[in-house]
Amino acid sequence: FAGSVKAKGTQWTRGGMGNVRVSGVRLSSVIRKLGVHIGSGARFLTAEGKDAPLPGKEDFEHSLPLDEAIEHSVLATRINGQPIPAVHGGPVRLMTPGFYGTMHIKWVSRLRFENGETDNYNQIPRYRVPRNQLQPGKPIKYTFANSTACWRMKTKCVVLAPEPDAAVAADKPFTIRGVAFNDGSTRIDSVQLSTDRGQTWSRVRLEVPHSRFAWYRWSATVSLPAGKRELWARTVDALGRTQPLDGSIHWNPSGYEWNGVEKIAVTVG
Repeated sequence: FAGSVKAKGTQWTRGGMGNVRVSGVRLSSVIRKLGVHIGSGARFLTAEGKDAPLPGKEDFEHSLPLDEAIEHSVLATRINGQPIPAVHGGPVRLMTPGFYGTMHIKWVSRLRFENGETDNYNQIPRYRVPRNQLQPGKPIKYTFANSTACWRMKTKCVVLAPEPDAAVAADKPFTIRGVAFNDGSTRIDSVQLSTDRGQTWSRVRLEVPHSRFAWYRWSATVSLPAGKRELWARTVDALGRTQPLDGSIHWNPSGYEWNGVEKIAVTVG
């Protein structure tokens, strides 16, 4: 969001992401094995993690929508076949595919089934976005009514190559590569590429992964005339969800959930 009004906190520039294979025990299996009765009024799973709290604050907690947590969450013990390191939340981390990493609770120690979201400071005011469009730079006092937690990942694609400000040869074919993803609730239908700042778009080659929660890898080969150029890429899923040309329409003070059209500047010469 730095192109509009700079968000507060650590400046992640293009962000951080990962695509890993997780193994452990399904939350639903644990509930069934232990014979846990979940009351009819419960709407959220609240997970407590032994993350060192800020001075004067309580232990880390997040609440997740109960139905999705039971259907998809895993009490994970291994990542890519290896025990989860302590620095990444081992020995047990609650992981919910399709949700942002901030909702994957490290060092999980307790689970509760509740009719409302926790009021823990990590649930509110932290890790939230406004329900309605907010003018960039305008402050907001988050409430449960005017905001939502950073739960489901937005539809998005990323250009991995070439890197920003790379130099490529003029009038010679070169390959553009990247990945696309969403919250896994439906398939990625297409990734589209523009080399004329959004005037025209063309579909690229798309590899469908084994898991609906995994990255869709994509690529395209193009040649461009000399000059300063921008490579634009966007994803469209089967529900019609896509990336806005101006990502700042979703501006929020902490810079969460950016999914504007990917724009990579290159020098062609």
